[in-house]
Amino acid sequence: MSRTIDAVGLTRAVSAAAQALVGRLPIVFEPSPADDRKGAVSVPGEGAQALSALVTGTEISVVLALRADVMSAIVDGPLGPMDAVTALFPLLEDALASLEPVLGYSLALDAQEVMPADSAFESIVQTGAQTYTVTLGSSSGPAGVLVLAVPSRQDDGEALDDEPQRGQDRDERREEGGGFEPLRDAELLVTAVLGRTRMTIRDVLGLAGGHVIELDGTSRGTVDLLANGTLVARGEVVVIDDEFGVRITGVPSHRSRA
Repeated sequence: MSRTIDAVGLTRAVSAAAQALVGRLPIVFEPSPADDRKGAVSVPGEGAQALSALVTGTEISVVLALRADVMSAIVDGPLGPMDAVTALFPLLEDALASLEPVLGYSLALDAQEVMPADSAFESIVQTGAQTYTVTLGSSSGPAGVLVLAVPSRQDDGEALDDEPQRGQDRDERREEGGGFEPLRDAELLVTAVLGRTRMTIRDVLGLAGGHVIELDGTSRGTVDLLANGTLVARGEVVVIDDEFGVRITGVPSHRSRA
């Protein structure tokens, strides 16, 4: 099965994706209407940083660029220092969910990395992709920019397969494993996630001892194991010598990892 994407649908989807960020950033902003002009892709201030990721199995990329002060408030927020990918990846995942009805199949992100916003946008321009841009406008100027970049041949009405060949090829290369041999000793940040929830900045700043936060998850202790923000396994919480651990209960296929 496949579904054809069109400019109108993508414009609507990226606008919805931007709305999913409202209340999730440490600044009040208003998303602009989606703009499909290439000139709309602009860096939101000097020193802006961007989280860039690919939609798994496609050549579609999503970039969230934030002004330097906004990014600083996120990574050095009230909950303590946080890695930029770890902080921003859940936001981009939620925004991506708005694209699923348009592209026609479940989506996941791959190859996520944080880089200077000008470098991220320069890469998009070099590919010649069609862009759909939403500016996150604030009283002090653009707080950020959300960009969806789609290869022109797909934007012209090409159907996207539910299981794209590109994704299959990548899975086959991963299973072969030979190309990853030099990287096997590289360290990854592994995080166990019991659940997630959405809170306003006001609620976060008002947290105090005794508060209970309800998480989106199960009550059975099931956790997601993330490596640099990517789901690699699921498990259950165990206690070993008064220390918490995770017993692996399942490993998702490459295609389903998010």
